[in-house]
Amino acid sequence: MEKFRRIFVQEPAKKDLSALTAYSEDIRYLTAGFEDHSGLAGRIEDILKEFNPDTDAIIPVGRVVAAFILGAQIAAAFPGKDISIGLYNNKDYTFMRLSI
Repeated sequence: MEKFRRIFVQEPAKKDLSALTAYSEDIRYLTAGFEDHSGLAGRIEDILKEFNPDTDAIIPVGRVVAAFILGAQIAAAFPGKDISIGLYNNKDYTFMRLSI
């Protein structure tokens, strides 16, 4: 099982995220889930300063606009890097590497 230094979850979700603890002890949220759209970019940008594409993973869950902003900021901050993305599948997560 792959382990990560940190897992960054896009937003709190109604899904049970407890399965993520098997992959990292450090789980952080990029947004609180209720920010106004105009505040999303700044909040995501601030927290992404702690993201390391070699050791961390992203869980894209929540609002589409937040996912779009997150993708754009990751692409700008880490051009040409591979990042780990976790997808929820049958009460667990499947991770894949995505080239930006």
